[in-house]
Amino acid sequence: MNWLLRIIAVEIKMHGHRNLPTTLVLLFNRPIEKKNNVLGSELLQSQSSNNSFEHSTLNRDPDNGKKLLSLLEIVNLEFELTFEDLPKLKYIEPTIINQLISKCEIPGKVPLIDAKQLHLILMNDLKSIDSSSIVKTSLLQEIQELLEYAVRMNDKRLRVSCMVKYIDAWHQLTAVICNMANLPFMEFQQHFKFIIDLLILLQSKVILYPKMSDLSTLITNSHLLLLIHLNNTIYQHLELCDVNPEMYLRSFFTGQSSVFSSMFQNILKCIQLSGSQKLRTSLYSSLIALINLMATYSRTLTNGNFKENSILFTATNKQILNSKSIEFIKSAHFDQYLSVQILDIICVDLTSGHDICNILSYTICELLIDIHPTFISYISDKGYLKNIISSLLESDSELKDLISTKNKTLKPIYVYESKMSLLNKIATYKTGADALLNHQAIACLSLMNAIDAHPNLEASFKRSIKKSMPDEGDRYMMICSPAMCLCQTVLSTQGNTNMTSILQVVFYLVSHRDTVKIALTNPAPLCEQWYLKELYQLTSLFVYITNDDTNSEINSSGDKDIAGLFYQYSMLLRRTLKRFCLNSSVMLKKCSEESNPNYDETSVTLYLRITLNLLNYVSNLMDGGLASGQKFKRPILDISVSTDSVIENESHGDFKTGNILSMNTIITIMVDTVEHYFVQVNTETKAENGKSPIQLFGESSNETEIENKDIGDQCQHILCKQIVEVCLYILWVHTNYYFTQSPVQLFHSPKGLNRSRSSNNDDDGVTSDELKVLRQELVKVFNKAFLEKLYATNEDKPDDSFIHYMVHKIKKLLQFVDSKRLSN
Repeated sequence: MNWLLRIIAVEIKMHGHRNLPTTLVLLFNRPIEKKNNVLGSELLQSQSSNNSFEHSTLNRDPDNGKKLLSLLEIVNLEFELTFEDLPKLKYIEPTIINQLISKCEIPGKVPLIDAKQLHLILMNDLKSIDSSSIVKTSLLQEIQELLEYAVRMNDKRLRVSCMVKYIDAWHQLTAVICNMANLPFMEFQQHFKFIIDLLILLQSKVILYPKMSDLSTLITNSHLLLLIHLNNTIYQHLELCDVNPEMYLRSFFTGQSSVFSSMFQNILKCIQLSGSQKLRTSLYSSLIALINLMATYSRTLTNGNFKENSILFTATNKQILNSKSIEFIKSAHFDQYLSVQILDIICVDLTSGHDICNILSYTICELLIDIHPTFISYISDKGYLKNIISSLLESDSELKDLISTKNKTLKPIYVYESKMSLLNKIATYKTGADALLNHQAIACLSLMNAIDAHPNLEASFKRSIKKSMPDEGDRYMMICSPAMCLCQTVLSTQGNTNMTSILQVVFYLVSHRDTVKIALTNPAPLCEQWYLKELYQLTSLFVYITNDDTNSEINSSGDKDIAGLFYQYSMLLRRTLKRFCLNSSVMLKKCSEESNPNYDETSVTLYLRITLNLLNYVSNLMDGGLASGQKFKRPILDISVSTDSVIENESHGDFKTGNILSMNTIITIMVDTVEHYFVQVNTETKAENGKSPIQLFGESSNETEIENKDIGDQCQHILCKQIVEVCLYILWVHTNYYFTQSPVQLFHSPKGLNRSRSSNNDDDGVTSDELKVLRQELVKVFNKAFLEKLYATNEDKPDDSFIHYMVHKIKKLLQFVDSKRLSN
């Protein structure tokens, strides 16, 4: 029978690919006739169970539908196997029985017992025994019982083998049918009920055979397949409902909600009874798929917009499940079935056993935290969290070797990423962030040598074509990126007033000083995408920790090395901002040439994010950070507005120059960002106008690609607007300072001398000529044509926006500047 099912699966796959409905109907109708329902019992020597399906409600055509359902119903067999204990014999001990059975087993897929060999061994032993005839008679009876036991074991092992082969074939057939666009002769409601009935049936089988790991694993895999298929079916139905709301079946979905409670109960009970990690791996996958299915199903009850109310959020959001999904999961009595014993089983699998089981258990823990944040306290109090953090250092050397070594398995990196993903999830909650700080999670990351194994930038940037295996830079970021993400998550959760979290991140940046310097001193900011991701995350950390309170803590510690190192970091960050002072055409050209062509848009987005981070860093320097209530404490930019000074200062290798950033740097970034914004707008307009309304035969419009590109363009528009706003704020603050507060010198400073305004509070002042040049340059920049483009970047609020407000203040300042300061 198993070969018949495999042949049917192949035929259905072939004809389904050719899209021949008539042939498919014949394939579904011919294999099984409904005259008797004992085909499976005859093959497997077992009786068929009572049919629990309402066929008439599941099919438009009763005959065809019944036969299709019967094809999958064969699995519903009463296969009661109670493995007998060893016979209790008077003269033969149980240990000897086990040794004899193991010795007489025939090697193969089905380890049958060689009864003849067992009989020969026992009879030879009996002949060698010098005992009375009564004892020998008793021994002969016990030998007969033992041989009968061996025959029964062979019979049951053969039946288990037959069932395993049958379930495997049935699984393959089910996989082929589920890969079809839809089941023949079934509407959505019939399709839904059909799959639900099969799911309940399969779950009951796993509970029946907890000791038979191979059989239970196959059944669980089939269960997982059906869950994913059902989720995709509902997902497609919701997409159709967005286009045609009349197709929505709210009453049908409301009446089907109760079936999920029994599914939860059965899966969790199977996890509790499971005896092997191989089986639990399949059960964990089914549990994750069921939670995802329930999240999808919960949207059918709210009748929300499909695209707006997505189930699984993006990586930038804190929760995987939304609040409505969590409420629906709790309504299925999830808490009632989740016992402490099951939690312990899941937590033990976090750091021991098979890698895939580890990864799945980490994912389940993330979902449990979303459903019940109190789970964080459980894993922390029980010591599981401390064990996870300690395991980071245990895998450090292995991770370091994987960065530079090729043709090695990436399993340790995948386990590490899952581990860090769970820690990031924990860090999104206040109790979790406190627990991570108490267990020294960030301090543990500071000691990892793998993060210091930064790839060679020059060698990496020369590669233009990536292989299927992640290259050295990508492998490095798979280790470094989760670490920086955890630091950032803890900082955002604790707030920038929590000095404990800030100082641990400071220690992280100090411990990995070589890596930080390599990232900040790269002469070519636009290159491989992994480097842009690294620089983006690194600059985000500096934005979070940069404030006067942090500087005071560093200075009061008395460690001059750390204070000097952070001053060096500050100079490097300012030089990095100058390197990012490029026009949009150069930026797009370099992204296309030096990076993978498939990632040019992503590289531009990362470029803009890094620029925004560096500008926010400058803003924090001049304002003292978000922790301080006072605005503008010190000037950061030099008054110079000429391009020559920017290039000249960049050529000096020392870090003592105070005017490493000038007003010209911010003006150039602002102007080029506005230009880039309109380049994107014009490109989108041309692409929209050039799109053909007629779709030729063989062409397929990739909606996902188009949607992703639209999201990327929208993200770039928002980033451009934010960059312009920060630039305007920095320009206005410094312009106001130079025109109203800075002392005016009566003599002109030599060009070679640098005023170190950023390093101390002393200000040598500016000359009247410098003020005149600044005023003329700003008037030239904010001309009518540029202002029209500048205002157009804020399409939502053209007349009432931060951009309008800042431009008004700058123009007012330039118009009413004190003439005495310009004439000295």
